Amino acid sequence: MRRFALPVIIALGVAWLFLASPAQAQDDPEDDPEREFVGSRLCMGCHRDVGPAHLESRHALTLSAAADSAVLGDFTQASDALAVQLPGEDAPRAVTLDDIAYAVGTGRTVQRYLVAVEGEAAENETAPTEYLVLPFEWNALSGQWQPYTLTDEWPAPEYDWEDQCAACHVTGYAADEAVWLEDGVQCETCHGPGSDHIAVVRARDASPEDVSASIVLSPDSAICGACHSQGAAADGHPFPVDYVAGENLLDDYSLVPPNDPAHWWPSGHASRKYMQFNEWLNSTHATSLEGLRSSEHAGDACLACHSADGAWALAAAFAAEEGESDAEAEEAPAALTVETAAYGVECVSCHTIHQPATDEDGEPFEFLLSSEPYAMCVACHQDTDVTGVIHAPVKEMYEGETLIDGIEGVPSAHFAAAGGPTCVTCHMPRVPVDAGTRASHAFHPVMPGAALDAATLQDSCSICHADQVDAGALQALIDDIQADTQARLEAARAAITDESPDWVDAALRFVEGDGSLGVHNYVYSDVLLDSVENELGLSDEPGAEDAGNP
Repeated sequence: MRRFALPVIIALGVAWLFLASPAQAQDDPEDDPEREFVGSRLCMGCHRDVGPAHLESRHALTLSAAADSAVLGDFTQASDALAVQLPGEDAPRAVTLDDIAYAVGTGRTVQRYLVAVEGEAAENETAPTEYLVLPFEWNALSGQWQPYTLTDEWPAPEYDWEDQCAACHVTGYAADEAVWLEDGVQCETCHGPGSDHIAVVRARDASPEDVSASIVLSPDSAICGACHSQGAAADGHPFPVDYVAGENLLDDYSLVPPNDPAHWWPSGHASRKYMQFNEWLNSTHATSLEGLRSSEHAGDACLACHSADGAWALAAAFAAEEGESDAEAEEAPAALTVETAAYGVECVSCHTIHQPATDEDGEPFEFLLSSEPYAMCVACHQDTDVTGVIHAPVKEMYEGETLIDGIEGVPSAHFAAAGGPTCVTCHMPRVPVDAGTRASHAFHPVMPGAALDAATLQDSCSICHADQVDAGALQALIDDIQADTQARLEAARAAITDESPDWVDAALRFVEGDGSLGVHNYVYSDVLLDSVENELGLSDEPGAEDAGNP
């Protein structure tokens, strides 16, 4: 089986998110000013395979009308945090469940609540009922009430639901009128207004291509970034006003700058909530397609790892070759190329939105992930025969697999340790965000040196090694390993001649392609470089000049 089969197979797990058409940019929605939101009920009439699961998802339930089933907080629990003077009342009192209009979120960590402001107290004439976020929240992890403090007073503009929060918790939001079509993040948030799609579907002579082109079926991370980001619209709203899926998110929406200390830790990791898109945009995942195009080894098969839409097209083609009978194989799109692919490694490369509660074995899915995290990372971060040379052998280095004949692999101590770290342990560390933590999407570790001056930020190494050595010494060790490895690589490259055996170049590519300069597995890197140095006569060991391929 071809070596790109693994990432292609994993891509099949998320491919159906794009239904049955190539996941390419759609026509500019602004070209059709008549497009309107129609509501998810119409969508559910046809899309019964994904509809019921979505209705139970965290996205769909990010805003719910107050009811016993939606409200997690125990309003019978005594707490000073519940004492609030509501608009129109003369004194503070304990807020009760009867006061609550909406529950915000499903309580994965916390759940917040809205109270309605009506009549003369409502300032917007087009929306006579307004909502305020209450200054307390339910901590679902501790089962306790706690303050939710945005400023010194309540009510205050910071707690204004419509101006500060609503757009990312509802569907079909009209900021100028402060009204919305549906509670929660429903179908049209990600697929755009559905009026054109409904009209095309109802036309008896519509082709599959027409049906697909009438709705947004794009892997564009900007669709997720509309909410999973920190920034400001031109009018000052903290969300992209009037953005709909398929448009250019950053036309009228500016992300917070990457050097803003109010939003970023010194390590380059975001320090505020909802900044996954900001972090991703700074990562090489976002530029993976551009990186591919700059390579002399670039080929269309490389899209399996370097492009979300390219991976989907390859996955469908692979399924067709294998005789799969599902929709992906039956309606395989035209193959994309390095030149025609449009997207890099996007959110949907790792996350699946239309997700059932359990996998085929009945096990609960990791939250919105298309597969087990380590398997998902190494599906691409491993060597492949596609390039013709050793390329991205992170898995082989970490696990100590043998790639060079005669040089036996050595597993890293981290991989060999029971319950040892995996990719996400170091590359997606949980960083402090507001009152909790969040898995970073910057995809690089918090280095010990970068965390020295941030009291609440723990580096990726000290998570396990704090009792053995201080952060300063850990950073010094990393610096020494990487400097030594880099110097040895440069010396070996300078010493290679036309007579040097091919395995020498392959061994150097192994160490270089791993990308960690020895940190993933210093012992194995050292063994590979020792062998190269012996062959090239660079070793100080006696008899090194006579050494050959070990």
